[in-house]
Amino acid sequence: YEISDMIKYYYIELPKYRREKTNMNDKLNQWLALIDDTDRGKIEMAKEKNEKIKSALDEMIYLTGDEEVQRLAELHEKWEMDWNSSMNSARKEGMKEGIKQNQKETALKMLQKGIDIKTIMEVTGLTKEEIKKLTVS
Repeated sequence: YEISDMIKYYYIELPKYRREKTNMNDKLNQWLALIDDTDRGKIEMAKEKNEKIKSALDEMIYLTGDEEVQRLAELHEKWEMDWNSSMNSARKEGMKEGIKQNQKETALKMLQKGIDIKTIMEVTGLTKEEIKKLTVS
């Protein structure tokens, strides 16, 4: 029932829904399959076609499952957070190494052009010792 152009009410009778041949590409039918919870095939199909339904089912299992299932879900969630954290750290570390390598390459080019070490230190941010190591390499 359409109340206004902004508000609509949908009344769905599950017995009628169960009798009809449903198009599982339709998002509404995917959610209805989950709500109805009588046809495992439809639920699996909805889960495959809709990532949000898959997430909702995972959360439901997490909240209603037995202790072992809950523990596995917690461990999986912790693993995801740890993995994301380690990837972010690796990215940051890689960026720092890239910046340091760029500073060294710039300093080496400046040394080859005969620019004094004090100026190179100011431009690159490298220490006198780091610049001297470049001349030895």
